Amino acid sequence: YSDKFNTINRKLEGLKNEFQFKRWSGASVYANSKGHFHFIQIKGRDGDQGPYQLVGKDGNRDIAILSGTEKVWVNGEKAKRGQNYDYTIDYSLSEIYFTSRKLIDFDTDIFIEYQYSDFEYQKGLRGITLRNNISNSSYFSFGFFDEFDQLNQIDLGSEKYNTFFNNDISELIISTALPDSTGDYIFFDSIYVYDPNKAYVDFPRYEIRFILNPNGNYLRKISEENKMYYENIGESDIIGVQELYSPYRIISSPVSKQFGKAQFNLKINERLRIEGQLSGSRLNKNIIGNSNLSNGVSHFVNIHIDTIESDLFKLKLSYKNQKRGKEYSPLGREQEVMHTRLWNIDKILLKNSDEHYLKTQFIIEKLGISNLEFAGLTYDDKSLKRFRFYQSLSHVDFNNSYIDFTSVVNAKEYFYRALVHLERNSLNISPNISFISEQQSLANRFQKTGVGLKIKS
Repeated sequence: YSDKFNTINRKLEGLKNEFQFKRWSGASVYANSKGHFHFIQIKGRDGDQGPYQLVGKDGNRDIAILSGTEKVWVNGEKAKRGQNYDYTIDYSLSEIYFTSRKLIDFDTDIFIEYQYSDFEYQKGLRGITLRNNISNSSYFSFGFFDEFDQLNQIDLGSEKYNTFFNNDISELIISTALPDSTGDYIFFDSIYVYDPNKAYVDFPRYEIRFILNPNGNYLRKISEENKMYYENIGESDIIGVQELYSPYRIISSPVSKQFGKAQFNLKINERLRIEGQLSGSRLNKNIIGNSNLSNGVSHFVNIHIDTIESDLFKLKLSYKNQKRGKEYSPLGREQEVMHTRLWNIDKILLKNSDEHYLKTQFIIEKLGISNLEFAGLTYDDKSLKRFRFYQSLSHVDFNNSYIDFTSVVNAKEYFYRALVHLERNSLNISPNISFISEQQSLANRFQKTGVGLKIKS
């Protein structure tokens, strides 16, 4: 499902119905899914085409990607799967590789949507949307979606079920250490120690299955006898370690998420259009106990003033505002894939944020299109302001050329990025030159210049 404000992508098996009656139209769905929806932002590694690891929502690497569910963007440009195109993916290992058509460096922004299975619960999804076309250019609509884990009490087990039922918790920690007189591990000073030669005599012994866990504190090693074992490491040694393990596994309770939205799009006159959405979410982290609830709200408001013309130029204006509550939890992606790059932030914002911007667009027929943008963003305890200028050229010989300047400031630091790309179009060979410059306060500065040729066969 996709509209002006929401993108809900799921690979489903089930029933879907569409209908239309006079000015009303709508659709409903009741289906199953084998995976969780997730999206991540990754920074590239200089000269490294992969693999890049895809993980679950909790950072878990022990997942399998559902075939065909991934969507990949590199620096905001949609990538295509295939050895002869932009990337390949190993669904079983959850790893993605980029081909030489998409050269990766440390400043590359990679955005990936996908569904994955963590081998716990299957998902169910039901929903309905209604839309009323007030006129050819105005409408209002409603929608409600419910996504939930499908619970099989027999598979979960009565003991775990009763624990979730009687307690307001969303996770259970189950030890994977089993008492065994012939085991290779002993429990000493609150940690498990590898002792295959029985150096410790008066300690109970254990056989342990270590579980891949991004929050673990055990490292996998190979002994002198070429036998795999696990060793506890301190907090200071964990930094930079990609694979960590724990002597327990975490079982999550089944969850559900409801999402509702009301939208409108009104054309006031020939030049003025207002559109918006009020949405709400409810997240239940334990549907067995049914007491771990969080509710959140969000709104969008967009105001567009269409073309104002003069003899020299055309002018368009737009204002946008989006505010998300502290507990808001959308079903899909709401922001554009370059959102973190444009704001120079290191996380994808899903809640507790307020963003607004004013954009003006000047269109000069013989020169090109000039976009000026003034924006503000508050999230957590941070407040940012952004100025952006984007100039494209309309001349047929240079219509692939542009200038893009972005400046972001807050109370403590500033950031700017300047991109210039000039390309001379021709029938067979198009020479081009690119320049990129970035600076973060006074500490970090980056510049890159490139020259190239596009050869058309």
